[in-house]
Amino acid sequence: MSDCRFMAANAEGPATIYLREYEKCQCNNLSVEQATALSERFARQLTMGWNWQLQTWELSAKQYVGIIVLDDLRIHIEPKVNLQNLFYMLTYAYDLADFRREAVALASSENIFEFIVVIFLRQVEQLVRRGIYRAYVTEEENQPYLRGRLLLADHLQRNALHMQRFYQRISEFTADVLENRILRYTLGLLARLEYREPGLRQQIRRVASAFAEVSPAPIASADCDRLVYTRLNAAYRPRINLARLLMQHLSLEGQAGSTQFAAYLLDMNKVFELFVACFLASHFADDPAIQVEIQPDIWLDMDRQEKGIPDIVLRRDGRPYLVLDTKYKTFQGKPEEADRNQMVTYCHTLGLPRGILIYADDHTINHRADFKGIVLRAQSLALHGSLDTFKERCQQFALQFAEGI
Repeated sequence: MSDCRFMAANAEGPATIYLREYEKCQCNNLSVEQATALSERFARQLTMGWNWQLQTWELSAKQYVGIIVLDDLRIHIEPKVNLQNLFYMLTYAYDLADFRREAVALASSENIFEFIVVIFLRQVEQLVRRGIYRAYVTEEENQPYLRGRLLLADHLQRNALHMQRFYQRISEFTADVLENRILRYTLGLLARLEYREPGLRQQIRRVASAFAEVSPAPIASADCDRLVYTRLNAAYRPRINLARLLMQHLSLEGQAGSTQFAAYLLDMNKVFELFVACFLASHFADDPAIQVEIQPDIWLDMDRQEKGIPDIVLRRDGRPYLVLDTKYKTFQGKPEEADRNQMVTYCHTLGLPRGILIYADDHTINHRADFKGIVLRAQSLALHGSLDTFKERCQQFALQFAEGI
């Protein structure tokens, strides 16, 4: 238990609470309305409780880091890992290879979300200066004037009673394409937020104005996966990946008559899982003998009714030789029963004699146990230390899997 770092509301901004992930603290300054809104909207990310003995609210952070803005209250949940290492992990987890060298320059920021916004904005600005992408878009329309190719059969079928219309196929060279819709939508989300850096919100709106001819269509992060990159739109790939990172972790609500909130929260379970998998995939990318499968579907039963999704399966020449599962938590002497049983099931299904649980633990783990002929190991990948130390540790971590240990 610790006391929250609390900054009262003033003319420059709302009240602010600072705590770290998995930290529990007492919050004497929360109103009932604020506590209720937090418990209702952020139950997955925070635990709220009333301490009757101390007559105060207790706030517990879970594995999420970032910022919550709730009317006149802000909550900063700071990561245990330093921002340099966290941003380096994000560059693998979200395919942001172009930004790995920028982590040092930007990790001095207090708010991980805000400096991701700064990177995204700078990259989109560069795109705008070079000229945004345009492409031919073909659509079929039924219009009172002819400006494209008449589709005679469809025209006769649809317009038998409306000969003043023309069913036609139109090709336009336009900027109103999915690439630009994704960027415009993301900029629109970001423009609704408030930032510590003066002028950032105004800068976002200025850059967004360059996409005025683009339809303001709703976008989901899954739409980013629909894009096919060529040499003509290749410059969009890192920008779209950043947009996906922002959209996947950003929550907004501002309906009239309700409590307004905005949140950008990274699920560190997911970040650690994706980082380990994508780092291994990158490490072995030049080795044709080793393939890294990320979250493959495997059938656990003969009738193909029960499906499992291990975090990582390593294959050599197409044949699985090791299964890995990541755990963003400290090791408590032995794997939890559910984790152990899950890994044993994966090994049985894949016909493997061994599996490894990877913990985000700062201590060295040398655990090994035999479960009916299957060897289950646990080891750590510590996230602490300087960025250079962390990079070297990750390289050594990956090297061991070349031999299947």
